[in-house]
This record gives sequence, C-alpha cells and structure tokens, in this order.
Amino acid sequence: ADPEIGKPLAMNWDERGRLWLCETLDYPNELQEPTKGRDRIRICEDTNGDGKADKFTIFAEQLSIPTAIAFYRGGAIVQDGTETVYLKDTNGDDKADIRKVIITGWALGDTHGGVSNFQYGLDNWYYAMQGYNNSKPVFDDCKKTGESFRMGFFRFRLEGENSQAAVKDVEFLRSTNNNTWGLGLSEEGLIFGSTANGNPSEFLPIPNRYYEKVRGWSSSVLNGIADRNKIDPLSDKVRQVDWHGGFTAAAGHALYTARSWPKEYWNRTAFVCEPTGKLVSTFVIRPDGAGFRSNNPWNILASDDEWSAPIMAEVGPDGQLWVIDWYNIIVQHNPTPAGYKTGKGNAYEIDLRDKKHGRIYRVVWKGEEEHPIIPPNPDLSTVEGQLDALKTGSMLWRRHAQRLMVENKADVLQQLIVTIQDHAQDEIGQNAEVIHALWALHGRGALNGSNPDANKALLVALDHPSPGVLRNVLAVMPRTEAMSKALVKSPVWLAALLALAEMPSSAEAAEAIRVAFGSATQDRWLNDALIAAAAQHVGHFLPLVAKNAGAKLASPPANALAIVSEHYARSAPVDSVGTLVEALAAAEPKEVAARAVEPIILGLSKGWPKDKPVTLSASAEKALVQLVGTAPTSARGALVNLATRWGSKALDAHIAEIAKGFTAVVADDKQKDADRIVAAKQLVEFQKSDTDTIASLAKLIMPRTSAELANGLVEAIGISDSPAADATLIASWPTLTPTVRQTALRALLARADWTKSLIAAFEAGQIELSDLSLEQKQALANHPDKELAKRIKPLLAKGGGLPNPDRQKVIDELMPTIEKTGEVANGKAVFKKTCAKCHTHSGEGTKIGPDLTGMAVHPKHELIIHILDPSRSVEGNFRIYTVQTDDGKVFSGLLASESKTAIELIDVEAKKHTILRENIEELISSKKSLMPEGVEKLHTPTELRDLLEFLTQRGKFLPIPIDKVATVSTAKEMFHDGKHDEQKLIFADWKPKMFEGVPAAHAAGRHADLQRSGESDPLPRRHQRLGLASEREGDDVRHRPPEIRRRPNRESSASQWRTFCRLHSPRGRAAIEVCVRRPRPTSPLLRRPPETPREDRIHRPDQRPRRHLASDHGGDHRRAVRSLGASQQGCFAHR
Repeated sequence: ADPEIGKPLAMNWDERGRLWLCETLDYPNELQEPTKGRDRIRICEDTNGDGKADKFTIFAEQLSIPTAIAFYRGGAIVQDGTETVYLKDTNGDDKADIRKVIITGWALGDTHGGVSNFQYGLDNWYYAMQGYNNSKPVFDDCKKTGESFRMGFFRFRLEGENSQAAVKDVEFLRSTNNNTWGLGLSEEGLIFGSTANGNPSEFLPIPNRYYEKVRGWSSSVLNGIADRNKIDPLSDKVRQVDWHGGFTAAAGHALYTARSWPKEYWNRTAFVCEPTGKLVSTFVIRPDGAGFRSNNPWNILASDDEWSAPIMAEVGPDGQLWVIDWYNIIVQHNPTPAGYKTGKGNAYEIDLRDKKHGRIYRVVWKGEEEHPIIPPNPDLSTVEGQLDALKTGSMLWRRHAQRLMVENKADVLQQLIVTIQDHAQDEIGQNAEVIHALWALHGRGALNGSNPDANKALLVALDHPSPGVLRNVLAVMPRTEAMSKALVKSPVWLAALLALAEMPSSAEAAEAIRVAFGSATQDRWLNDALIAAAAQHVGHFLPLVAKNAGAKLASPPANALAIVSEHYARSAPVDSVGTLVEALAAAEPKEVAARAVEPIILGLSKGWPKDKPVTLSASAEKALVQLVGTAPTSARGALVNLATRWGSKALDAHIAEIAKGFTAVVADDKQKDADRIVAAKQLVEFQKSDTDTIASLAKLIMPRTSAELANGLVEAIGISDSPAADATLIASWPTLTPTVRQTALRALLARADWTKSLIAAFEAGQIELSDLSLEQKQALANHPDKELAKRIKPLLAKGGGLPNPDRQKVIDELMPTIEKTGEVANGKAVFKKTCAKCHTHSGEGTKIGPDLTGMAVHPKHELIIHILDPSRSVEGNFRIYTVQTDDGKVFSGLLASESKTAIELIDVEAKKHTILRENIEELISSKKSLMPEGVEKLHTPTELRDLLEFLTQRGKFLPIPIDKVATVSTAKEMFHDGKHDEQKLIFADWKPKMFEGVPAAHAAGRHADLQRSGESDPLPRRHQRLGLASEREGDDVRHRPPEIRRRPNRESSASQWRTFCRLHSPRGRAAIEVCVRRPRPTSPLLRRPPETPREDRIHRPDQRPRRHLASDHGGDHRRAVRSLGASQQGCFAHR
C-alpha cells in the first residue's frame, strides 16, 4: 500500500513471479507528450521468501498514463498513453535502457477510453481491449497502418528482440457495445470481457476475420451474456451518474485459472470489478449452446469505505486473487456535473481526485478441505523447468513457460510431441499441459504439416476426450485438405466449422456443412460459423443445396443462404453460375424447393456486379425461363434484374406478363396489405428506373388508404432509381398523413440528390419545416454535403427550426420553471412521446442511449443540462456518425460495430444499417450527441418541468420475494428504532399514499421485521435462495443461507445500526463474520441517494479514520489480506 507504491492502474507478474505495477499521477487530465510524463513502472518482489514484498525498484519513468503491461523476450510491453512501447533492461540493474515504440496512432482524447488489459494468448499473440477512442494503429516500424477501430477486442503479434522488436500484425477482433476495460482468457483459450454502461460480462465467439472473408457480410455488435446488470454493494454510498444500481464502470474479467481454490471456481468463475460500487463481483459462467451465459450471485470483495475503488482483479502466481484498489472517491470520468469544468482528458476537474493512495490486496482461500497448492515460483530459466511448469495448476506459469519455449527456440519439440498425445483429464475435464504444448509447437512452426511426427500426434490428439483440448487441436492443425477430412465428424462444432472456414474448398466439407445447417440453425454462433464455412466452400456448397432443395432435410435458413449466395455473386463466377441456375430450375418438389430457391436468387441479384455479363449456355437459358415461372413471386423481380445484368434476352418476352401480375396484386384492394406491399416492392425492383411504375403507386395513396399500405407504398417508391421518384413523393405530400410523411422524409433524406429536391420544396413552400423531426433538422444542418447544409440553415433559422446556440441562456431562462414541482403522470407522457425513442426507463422504451432509470439521484438543475445541452459532455460511444455512400445515400447514427470490410450504424429509430467500407465515400465523426439540441422547441416549459418530475421521482414500495431476504419473522417492527414505543414513517409530502393504485389507510402502520438467522427454523429448502444456486442435485456452486442479526448499535449514536452477518462460502469451506456500520435513515425504503460529492463534505484519505480491511494490517500491502476472517471490522465479505 501507499507510500511504498504509487497510484496503481495495472499489474502483471513476470516469469520470476515478481509483481510489476503501472503507477500514475497524470491520469485522468494531465496526459503528457511521450517521455515527458510523471508516471512509472515499479517492480515489487519478495527476496527472502516470507511472502512479503521487501524490494521495490523503479523499472521505467517518464511515462504518461500507462494502462497495461505484459512481457516479451526479457522486457515489458507497456501501453504508454498514445504509444505502445517495448522496454527492456540489458545490463541487469532492473532499469529499462531500451525504449522502442512498437505501435503509435492510439487516440486518447478521452483518457478512460484507451488501450488496456494486455494478455499473452494461447496462440502466441497479445490480446488487449480498446476503449471508445477512435484509433488507427501504425506499426512495424511505421511501415504499416492498420484499419481504424474503437471499442472492442484486438490482438497483435511481435517479432525480433531488443531494438529490433517490432509488431508485425494488429487485428481488430470484435466490437463491444460500450467503452471497454475488461478482458479474460479461459484455460482453453475462450475470450471474455466487460464494458461500461450495463455490460459486465461479454463473450467473443467468432472474430471479425471470419466475417470479413465473406463478401458483403458484416459482424454485429456484441451485447453481453450477463443475466443481470445489478450490483450488490455493501454500502448505500454509491455514486453513479447512470446505470444506477448496476455495473456502470465494470473493469476486468479475469477467470479463475488456477487450482488453489475449490473446484467450483476452476475455469468457470470470473472476477469483475465495479469501482463505483466498491466491490469485486464473482460471475459464474455456464454454457449456452455454442456461447455462454453468466450471473453474479456473490461478491468476492465488497467495501463500505467510500474511497475504495477496485479496478483490477487478477489471479496471481500463487493461485490467489490479487486486487488493485484505485482508492479514489471520484471514479466518474464524465459527464461533467453542473458547476465543474471538463479537463484535457475529458474528465471533469475536481480536487478530490486522489493522487497519493493505492492498495494491492491478496485474497487467500482458507477452508476446511485441502486443495492443490501451486508450488513456489518454478525455475523457468531451463528447458526442464519450462516443461515442468506446463504441469502446474496455474495458467500464469504455463503461459510464461509456453512463451519462453517459443521465444528461445530450445530443443523441446520431441517432448512436446509426446505430450500432446496424452489423453488424461483433470477433475473438470481439462488437460492444460496438452493445450499449451500444442500452441508451443504451433509457435515453433512444427504444426505446418511438414513434420510427420507432429502430424501423426495431431491425429492422435483428435481423439482426445476433453472438448477443451479438441478445440485447440482444431485451431492448430494444418489448413490442408487431408486435415479437413478429419474435421467433418468433430464433436466441437463451433471450432470445427471455424477451422473448415480456413480449409481448402472440397465437396466433402461442403456436404457436411449443408447437413449441419439442418440441425444447428437455432444457435446464433453456430449459424454464423456455418455461413463462414459455407462461403469458403461455396463453389461446392450452393450446387449441393440446389440439388437437395426439395429434400425433407431442413434447408439452411433463408438469411444464411442469401448471405452465402451474395458472397458467391460478388466474385462474378461467370463460368459456374449457369450450372447453378440449371440446378435451381430442376429442384423438386417446387413448393419445398422454394425455401432455398428464393434466398439464393435474392442473394445473387444483390451481389452480382453491374458490369459483369455472363454468356449462358442454351440449357442455362432454358432453365432461366423455367425458373422465372416456378420461382416464388417475391424473387421474380430480382431474377429478371439478374438476367438483365447478365445480358440475357431469355426473359424479355416474360417481362410484361410478370409486371402485369405485380400491378394487379398492388391494385387489388381485396388482397392483404402485406401482400400488396411485397408486390409493390417487387414491381419497383423489377423496373427500377420506370417512371410510370412510380406514378401508379403514388396514385394508390389516398385518404382511405390504410397507414400500413401507404407507408409500404412510400417505401417502395423510396427504393426506385427513377429520376422522378423524389418529385413524385413531394407532389403527393398533401395526401400523406403525418406518419406517412415521416416515412417519405426518411426516403428523401436518404439520398443527397433527393435531399436537394426536398430543400427546394421547403424554399417553395410545398412542404413545411414543421414536418421535420428534431433529429432530422439536426441531420440537415450537419449534412455531409456542405452546399446542402448551407442552403438549409437559413431556412431553419428563419422558421425557428434551429435551436438557440447559446444553450446556457436557454437553460437559465427555463430554470425557474423546471425547479418547481411538476405532475409525474404528464411527465411520463412526455417521456413516452419524445425520450422513449432512444432511452429506457423502468423497462419502457428503446435501448439506444443511456438507461434513465435511477436518474432520481440527480437534481433537476443537473438533469436539465443533459436534456437541453446534450453535447456539452458526451461520451464517445454516443456521438453521431454520418456516412455518405458512393451512390449518394446518407446514413446517420451511432457507430455500433466495425470491421475491415464494413461498419454498422444504429439510427434514432433503432434500425441497424450495415455499410460496406468499399461503398463509403465519406465517413464523418461528429462531436455532437445523437440526442439533438432543441428539445425546448418540442415542449412547453411546463411539459419539461413535468418530465423532470417524472425522471426525479423516487422509487415506490414494491413487493419482494420474502425468501430472498428472510427466514424468520420477529415481533419487532420494521422501522422501530429501539427507543420509542411507536414507529413512524416520515414522507416527503402530505399527499395520499398509493400502492398499486390503492390508497393507504394511513401513512404509518405496523410492519413485521423480517430477519435471517441460522439459529431459527429455516424456510423450506425451495426458499433458501438469496440469489444463489440452491443446494440441488448437480449444482456446482452451493451456499448456505447467511445468518444475519440486526440490532441498534448501543455503543454509538442512535443514527447508527449494525448488521452482523456470518457469510458461508460454497459447501461451508470458509466463513467470515462481518460487522458493517451504516446510517439508519428514517425509512430505508425512502432514503435519498447520495448526490455528487462536495469537497467540503468529504474526508480525504489522510484526514479520516480508515475502516478498510487492509488498514487492519497497518496499511501494508506486503502483508496483504491473509484471511477474510482477519477482522470483525473488515469491509470485505466473501459470500
């Protein structure tokens, strides 16, 4: 602890077991130029073997905001602000004398949105996380520039040593949905993570590279695997700006990959920090199809010290849990509260940001049963020591041993080849030694197919009974056709399919993939893996699907077939497409075959290049004519377009007949609206540039036309390439209802040339500016076409459409009104009308922007700033991006995910738009929030007052499951303070009190105090839950209900209560008795959450008595946390 260490941001252990710390003074607002910083790397070591750190060495200085550290060839890889650097000591004094920049280009405009969590992966790459700063890495001695990316998983690979060390590849793996600061690798190489803003647990099943190989396809954003977002803090002193009561600042996702703790933890629990909640939560990970789910039934650590802020928890070399406590009452970075300034690092400035204190805790398991103890630090300086280390019960030592075998190229290949043929398993079905041996061989180049002994050993390993081992065997095997045959019957489907997606194309693999589609399409990740594999073998796959389209075996789902077909078409396979057409035309029976024929035609039509004609054989021309008669109606227009692009005249005689059929359906008011809309869109697709078609559709939009049909017809006109389409929509304006006008506006704003016509209509008075939504006005004012933006701004200003640019003046004018008490019901109506398009509250609304549930902790004068001036302090993940494509289309929204080949935007209506990078003409990142300015233009001051009253409404009393909080009832009343005969509830006002619409007879009443006690008669077993797994047969993590006695604290003031808890670990292996002091408000259910801390109300760490567990050990981190039961006054509890 301080003062022996500084302010720790990150930690790791080298191959000698020494703890390396990244310490900072510059975070968050004082980022310096490279080599000008005040931060450093410190080595902590125990030189006499007593378990206490007694030597502290400064390895490197003049860093600025170092956020990650890992090891390579005797040195350290450190993320130093905007640079990734390689530091190495070459003369043995433990001080870096080599500093080599290996990656530049990292953006750090927001210092908590940078790079973090370096981890050496099984595949010999280094894994890390990138926050929401948009970065474009430059590497390989500045010879290579990677794709820009933000917010997600990435990896990089190094070669060379000393001053020749260089990063050769950087790969962005997958986008997360929020600012990201957590990474964890399982023993079999599975990748997990965590993000801010309600996503504490994430799983990366398939990297972007598999999607990028499929032309026209894109990965989508990952959305989390946690069953719930809620935290269980030990204290009510939780300061959060959003996601109240949940994980708003989740950090880390380290899995327990050692064997010093009970088996229930091994490779299935992860430790996620939540500094705002002052806790480290335990997430139990369980399989869910090809993916995973997780839940957080207990905290491994929790504190009531308001300064405690755990930011990193990792499994150390001893198999125990080590935790960095950032120890700072101010964890919040942004948004900037009212009255404060935003600093250079985009964090608000406040003197309470501590620069002196920090602690490292070591959490040791002590139970009744013995568990394998990891031996003292193994000697990894010899080959024998490295081979022995592969057998240890610690992934940390195994990874170091593997890395050293790869780096040093010692003579270990034969020993490793023998090792990978071992079919033994441990108690959880793993064989970690085999897994690391496989990747050591791979890193040495011994598994490229050229080593006969290694090839034979791999085939033996393919029969390993452990799924974890098999997954890695498939990942390392040579990408040859011979090995491809061995994959077909693998029981680990996801890994096998991803391996097939990298194998040479073969008919045998294609048939296996086709059959697999029939039974795996309900699983999202297996479905994606099947698409990737099918695309790799597409030349064999699509003809097989067409040939078997009429079989009873379930066909691949339509979306999967359309994606694979588009991929095939984008390569313009002119020599083989005719054979595919013949197979599609011959598929029988037609009604069954249609489920495959339709998506294949649609995919071919979407993907085939406009300038790639095809010379079809006579039989293929005949099949094309046959196919247009038997294909589903919804695919015929696409088939005609496709034939036109191919240059075929075979369908010319059928065009008029097909068009007539579509026209008849559209005009028939006896048909269902949905069928008429499909026919209208097919008609436009069929004759995309035809002006008469557009005119005929517009005539059908009349006052008696249903809203559904009118919207569908407008959408059909919107996809037309007719030069008169925009004018037709504008001419139809008088007949359009407000809802349909919004659909028309979306179409007119989606293309730059159509937007010109729209602005002309505004100038001519044909359309009123009031028809535009606030978001549309903002989009027009910031249009990528500067000329259009220049034309529209005067119109908006003249018509009052532009908000006052002096946002503070608007806020000041409204402040007297909004601070008055409003009507909650009216405010809820305002929320539903305006805010629910992008926000949720109490489960209602759309999840685009932050969840507004819990905003009652903010005063009205602070909330009104975020509502009226949303861009004053906006996080990077909520900024608006605008894309203009090469065909003139315009898209705006949040950047949800990205890869080398595509990006995904989510607009204000929660619609996702996937845009290929090859089609992007311009991509603009704005500093503006997606939430537009000018809400005061939509609502009166009274309505805004009511909205704020709704958002700041305190929570209501809610019925709760008794079994989660009590096992026995006492005669004491719930709000009895021990001094008075009568209990009282003090409410904030004198209004009648309601519960679920029923008025209470009186405000105060008699209540039973429900308590838990291990000494009382328990409820039936089915009620013994407390949010954890019950003691049912087959459960891995089992808990006894805690014993709780709650009574007034006679030793202190009457405003203090104590809660005594005896908390039991899984199967009673350890227990801790904790006494927690906490204020007892007049009504626990009505207490006011804490406001933003004021400096005059906060004790600084060196001015207040510490009640922190580490303080009971003299504040000395060397003694660490030896036992969770070490102190009755301890603030940590293991549940």
